[in-house]
Amino acid sequence: MYDLSISADNLLLAFLVFVCINAILLTISSGIYSFFNEMKSPLVFSIVIFQVVIFTGDFTMPVESMPEFVQFMPI
Repeated sequence: MYDLSISADNLLLAFLVFVCINAILLTISSGIYSFFNEMKSPLVFSIVIFQVVIFTGDFTMPVESMPEFVQFMPI
């Protein structure tokens, strides 16, 4: 498929990188959740952050095709 060569070494390396990234993200999420006292608060925080990531990461539609007031993001 598309002249790609997949070897066992590449699959093993990809799997190990995947496991390492998951471990790092699990540590970060545990740290973020420890700042909150109730379980409802970090859930709302996670949903809001996820929506920001979806809209700014071009998952739903490209930012270039959104209205001008949505494209403007003050930093």
